[in-house]
Amino acid sequence: LATAGLACPPLRTVDVEKIFAEATLILNRVTMLLQPANLYPFYDDILHGVLCGEVVPSLANFLLLTFLVGLVLFPWCAILTHRYLIRWMHWKLDQDGVLYDGESGSADSEIDSGSE
Repeated sequence: LATAGLACPPLRTVDVEKIFAEATLILNRVTMLLQPANLYPFYDDILHGVLCGEVVPSLANFLLLTFLVGLVLFPWCAILTHRYLIRWMHWKLDQDGVLYDGESGSADSEIDSGSE
């Protein structure tokens, strides 16, 4: 630091030995805090308490809700949407007074085959 002190005068006042002693003291305290005996209770609470006690039941609820949504609610919504679109088609045909004459036949045959 002596040569650096020539270029930058505030570096002359830096006490490297004091900084080293303080850093060593802090590292020794941290090393004591990070001993396995100090960390294991937290690890045990997190791994066994949270993972086994909360995550596993949450996964069971997730599977149940997925089943409910996928096999009950989604088909029900698809049926309701189909019913709505058929009713809307009937309403639209009545409003426009236009009959559909596509490749498969008239609107009456398609409406009757697709209705509830």
